[in-house]
Amino acid sequence: MSAKTPLWQRWAAAGGTAVLALAAAGAWLARDYAGGDETVLLVDHAERFDELLAERARAGEVEAGADLLVLDEGDRAELARIFQRVRDGIVPDPVTFYRREGGVNHWRVFEEHPDAGFWVRSNSLGMRNDGEPLVPPPNLRVLVTGDSHTDGVCANEESFCGLLGDGLRLNELDRTVEVLNTGTGGYTFYHYLGVLERHLELGPDVFVAVVYGGNDFSGAIKFQRYFRRRPPPVREPFSMKSFARAGVRGSGVESQEMVQLSYFLNNPQDVDLAVQTATALSRRMAELCERAGCALVLVYLPGPLVGQPRHHAELIVARDAHMGEHAGEPDPAERIADAWLARCADLSITALDLRPLFRASSERLYWESDSHINLAGHALVARELLPLVEAAVARR
Repeated sequence: MSAKTPLWQRWAAAGGTAVLALAAAGAWLARDYAGGDETVLLVDHAERFDELLAERARAGEVEAGADLLVLDEGDRAELARIFQRVRDGIVPDPVTFYRREGGVNHWRVFEEHPDAGFWVRSNSLGMRNDGEPLVPPPNLRVLVTGDSHTDGVCANEESFCGLLGDGLRLNELDRTVEVLNTGTGGYTFYHYLGVLERHLELGPDVFVAVVYGGNDFSGAIKFQRYFRRRPPPVREPFSMKSFARAGVRGSGVESQEMVQLSYFLNNPQDVDLAVQTATALSRRMAELCERAGCALVLVYLPGPLVGQPRHHAELIVARDAHMGEHAGEPDPAERIADAWLARCADLSITALDLRPLFRASSERLYWESDSHINLAGHALVARELLPLVEAAVARR
């Protein structure tokens, strides 16, 4: 790495295990599950994370003009001491913090899938691809990242990455095409930047980052709060535990969406910070892509309660009944997304907002049992993404 490499990258090169723990250090964590229909495990680490934030904050906040991504040398040992890894099938990565284990090949039982399950396969780099990156490189290489929705609760060829590759090959008959899927459960903006830096050596022609509205903004703020040495966030009156006590329970993905809602209701001052953080990281990705001659496309994927509320009306009514004066208010993530997308437009970053399309769809786009996007959802994302990728290639 060059001398200009950000401090977080130089730190991460020394070992990603501690930040893997940090990614799990907020209230909840998405986790792959190798059996049954369960694809999300909720793990509460809020108390331990708050203790760490309080201890770090005693040293004083980092000045406003400092790099968002600065880490102290002692952070590795501190994070490793306080947190433990909680995810199977995940390995440390020197730049992306963590990634899926390479060489995975197992059958996942999932009754809602038309085949009652699907094969989960990864290449040696932990990408959800059956094969290795092509050598020599293809004429068109698209690198995609995102969280568990991008990873896909489906087979590789059924995900929007697989379908995007099929569409590009049909339209580019005289060119070789490859779409690499680095989506991993628990990823957020900081990981997306790491994926780009990690894989720039592959020379992608297009980099696609799929931002998930259900928890990416609060996930980024957990990192921002840690890096800035800010004190612990306010955890009440809204929390997943308070919702559970009131009998408000959804699937794991729906619960993640409510955890983020709780965070911003309890900490409204972080709404604008989330916009700033998402914008800063998007700008950094755009800068790296421009230097590398790679087109950048951002995608905004809504959570199920925002994307298709009519299919989750009972849960939304129960949730709102517990929210008192905030009942019926738009999810703060909506305001964050609107502001972030507007700033991306100001920066001339291509961005696809999937909210209108998801809301207008008469077809259910999320699995009923776990609320990740289903096969129809993946097909819609691929269909809308295809012309944007083709246009991005044409502009290069």
